Amino acid sequence: MNKNEEIEKTLASLDAMDKVHVKPFFYTRLEARLERKTTLSSKENNVGWALLIGLVILNVGIYFNVNYKDNGISDIQQLTEMQEQYYPVTESYYALIEEYETE
Repeated sequence: MNKNEEIEKTLASLDAMDKVHVKPFFYTRLEARLERKTTLSSKENNVGWALLIGLVILNVGIYFNVNYKDNGISDIQQLTEMQEQYYPVTESYYALIEEYETE
């Protein structure tokens, strides 16, 4: 069989099938049910907005708490401490050269 014959055979079998009979107003009820499920009630909508606003407030609070902690040390002091911790004066390039030359 070629493809055209197979297609015709399938279409003929579909024509032989009986139509499905549904109760009156089936489509109206189905449409109402779908509409009811897709639209949020005002209570559900308000809960969603409340959660969103609470999440934004929480994020802003965490941001300010982390970024603006005042522990009595200025930014310059913190940078100086970090520089001394990671790049001690004794391990600078020039200090190492001087140490090497004196040996």
